[in-house]
Amino acid sequence: MSDPSTIVLNTRLSDLADDVTKVQGVLERLALRGSHLDELKRLVTPRMGGKTITLPLRDAAEQANRLADAGQNDSTLAKMLDLEQVDVAKLVEHITEAQSRLREMGKTINAMTLVGLDQWRNALSQNLEVCKNVLDKVKGMKTCLADGTTAPQQVWIQLRELHYQSCQGLFADYVDLLSGMVLRDTHLDDEICAITDDFLAELASPRLVLPGRRSELPTVFKDLVKIGFPEWAVWDVPLAAHHAGAWRADLTLPDQPNWRDLLPDRSDDVRRCLFGDIYATRATGPAYACAMLLLHLDPASSAVLEPDAATDHERARVIINALAFSEPPDEFTAFVRRIGADWDDAVEQNPAAGAASHDTAALDAFADLVRELLESRREPLYGATKWQAANKRLAPLLRGDTDEPEQGQVKLLDLLNVAWTLRRAGTSPATVEDRVMSVWWTGGGREGTPPPSINRRPSVRGE
Repeated sequence: MSDPSTIVLNTRLSDLADDVTKVQGVLERLALRGSHLDELKRLVTPRMGGKTITLPLRDAAEQANRLADAGQNDSTLAKMLDLEQVDVAKLVEHITEAQSRLREMGKTINAMTLVGLDQWRNALSQNLEVCKNVLDKVKGMKTCLADGTTAPQQVWIQLRELHYQSCQGLFADYVDLLSGMVLRDTHLDDEICAITDDFLAELASPRLVLPGRRSELPTVFKDLVKIGFPEWAVWDVPLAAHHAGAWRADLTLPDQPNWRDLLPDRSDDVRRCLFGDIYATRATGPAYACAMLLLHLDPASSAVLEPDAATDHERARVIINALAFSEPPDEFTAFVRRIGADWDDAVEQNPAAGAASHDTAALDAFADLVRELLESRREPLYGATKWQAANKRLAPLLRGDTDEPEQGQVKLLDLLNVAWTLRRAGTSPATVEDRVMSVWWTGGGREGTPPPSINRRPSVRGE
């Protein structure tokens, strides 16, 4: 029997274990759902060397056609096989119809799959591993408490640390996974997650993208990108590039021997955040700078440094500096300077609490290091040439100057940059957003009827 003085502690431990077990069970069912979809996909999707239903059907249709041709050319063979009693044309028609229905089944399975199944499985497996680790730790704490090897005071500390470090993010992921799946499956997110999927794929950083309550809520695995409400609009899609940058920071910064010396009084979380901003700005161009400076960073936020979080003013500085490419003055440079001036105006109108205490020289030195690292890794740069070409090609379409559909593949990096250029120039955001959604659908080579969230846009906006 447990010590009566530890009733509360044991109750908390047991309750935490029950909660984590509940999450674990749901995740296992989700993983099973993914496995079933994957198996169905294998059966109906033709692959080189794969065993699918479609391949035997195709072979059967070919054989039936050959048989009919042989009977027409050889009357003796036709009589011997009694082909007059076999309607080969009808047989081929049935086989072709079966092939068509299997293709439709494949499309349905793809629609049921939120993201690539491998990516979906990876995300779930990471959460399942977290569940197992938490349950093992809770079991160990209960054992140590029961046999007296660990004092109750120490177990309380371990319980709080475990809840803060693992369970808080795990439970947030649990709610967002369930609600996010429903929102995506029913297209209630207005396809923003699907657009973000494509956007991150262009940055070679595929993730599991789901709508969530708030994007900054803790998450226990890196493959999850939460699109926090109310950021469910094309204007916010560039923000996802920060996830790709933070992932690259984890791969790159630890290999640099003196990288902590550049910001000696700041934490690794701050460096990771600033690295993500610099990468995102260089990889996506002004679109990221506009989304951050014009929509999200708070010019009235405190300028006093916090140990584990970059201030909005620090982030704004590295974002603006990251766009200062060594290129001659042009429309791109002028646009970037306007965005920086917009932010400066907002800061002047909203004096920050406390003195602007960040070391600008140290920030600039850190930004220079990150820029050199990204260049050495040959990370793509969205600069003036790409920006100007995109505006020349897509601005008339997004402004509504022409209704001619864009020919060929359209990249979201181009669409989002042109969209922000037009919005900053005074074009109606609603008009531009509608056209971005339409061009994204048609320019991405998608087949079939657009989802309701795209179909209903013109009537909702009154265009």
